[in-house]
Amino acid sequence: MRFAFAPAKPAMRPSSKAMEFPALTTSNANHNSMPATLSPPIATADQELCRRVLGELAETQRLSLKRLGVEVRQGIVHLRGCVKSFYEKQLAIRSCIRAAGAGRLVDAVEVPAG
Repeated sequence: MRFAFAPAKPAMRPSSKAMEFPALTTSNANHNSMPATLSPPIATADQELCRRVLGELAETQRLSLKRLGVEVRQGIVHLRGCVKSFYEKQLAIRSCIRAAGAGRLVDAVEVPAG
């Protein structure tokens, strides 16, 4: 039995011409792009966590804890402000940990000296 093989193709030589691609446009009217902010699921989770932390701080019945600033970014709770004593600072931290679970907390709460 005989097999006929096609002759090998000659090796391709690189062309001296540059490859041409269609122009890319930055704006496309038919394209639905996402906003540059957080995606909705993350933003919603952050808002829910912030609401829970603020609720925990409100339950302590301490006015200085209700005045603390709470911000949540990508699941990380940022707590800042000033309280009267180290005890109130510990209450604020424990309230945030209780509300956030095992999440991360950035503590920027200050206690005045004296």
